[in-house]
Amino acid sequence: GGCGGAGGGPGGSGAPSVALLIRYTQTPSAVPTLKGLELRAGDGGEGGAGGTGGDGGRGGAGGDGGRLDPSALTVPTLAGAFPGADGGRGGAGGGGGGGGGGCGGSSVGIWVTGLPGGTLPGPTALDAWRADNTIEPGRGGDPGAGGGGGRSGATGRAGGSFDVLVR
Repeated sequence: GGCGGAGGGPGGSGAPSVALLIRYTQTPSAVPTLKGLELRAGDGGEGGAGGTGGDGGRGGAGGDGGRLDPSALTVPTLAGAFPGADGGRGGAGGGGGGGGGGCGGSSVGIWVTGLPGGTLPGPTALDAWRADNTIEPGRGGDPGAGGGGGRSGATGRAGGSFDVLVR
């Protein structure tokens, strides 16, 4: 038989939409004061669809026909033993599986990154940012569909929506 098809490639992730990015390169002694801001993020990008799996390879040629020894015949022919026909072509290989769909992008009002340990130096900063500002994230991006093929790929995950994200 033929070889199976190659699997489909994965879908790409949707891009995030961020209203304000705060990126640290060292541990801060204090966080910035944010007051009276209107921060509106757009919707996250849609995840890409997974690729379709490849078709299976064509089956190989059948084997050569066999020969029958004349002494094995029960009824002798006038022309002698005739060789058998070649075997049939092998079956085609199965199709490759579809690639998984990409995840939707997130929508984030304030994204804080680069902090050692992933925490702000004071738990009240997030509360103050939320109380003193208008933070409106958009909708998380839709997930990408799984690709088709011998077995369909899984759908990606929807993107999240966060007013403040600390990573």
